[in-house]
Amino acid sequence: MYRRAAITLRRAAAGLSLLAAALSAGCLGRGGNQGEAVVDAGYLLRVATDGGEDYGLGSPSFYVNEKGDTIVAPGKYLYCYNDTITTYGIVITHDGDLIAIDRADSLLYRVYRFDNGPDYPEEGLFRIMDEEGSIGFAAADDGRVIIEPRFAYTEPFEGGRALVADDGFNVPFGEYSYWDADEWYYIDREGNRLEEPVEPEL
Repeated sequence: MYRRAAITLRRAAAGLSLLAAALSAGCLGRGGNQGEAVVDAGYLLRVATDGGEDYGLGSPSFYVNEKGDTIVAPGKYLYCYNDTITTYGIVITHDGDLIAIDRADSLLYRVYRFDNGPDYPEEGLFRIMDEEGSIGFAAADDGRVIIEPRFAYTEPFEGGRALVADDGFNVPFGEYSYWDADEWYYIDREGNRLEEPVEPEL
């Protein structure tokens, strides 16, 4: 496996050079001030251990930095979504959890699951979760936490606001499910409650 990985690394050398040039020229974002979530300038590149281009679910792959050092070991994660990590990347653990990691392979937060994968960004934000299952939002461009997880449930942002609930429970509905709560309200992009009536159609 590692011999194949070495061959793949050589094949990826040209790509590494191009990425390094792009970083030097400022073509790839390196992220803003994210506190502890940011590692100094650099990136990780996903490499397939089998020498192919198949990065499907369960396919062995790993991450190397711009020097070619292995940062994320082969097989550590079930699946790696990002081909390049500049500030954060999303991976699936072998337990099936969706998590975000930084370039040091440190856990940032859990990622909300939607449609069998990570939550789709809407208006530049996607849903994240803490260990207790509370939901918040992070920025899709650099992974910064914008709204700390504190809601029992949230809808994606639409028109500059998101529909949220502080309590409730999940109700199965055929192959799908919906969230039922006694009270719903809107928040803005800073997480502030908006005083306007809500008549959700769930």
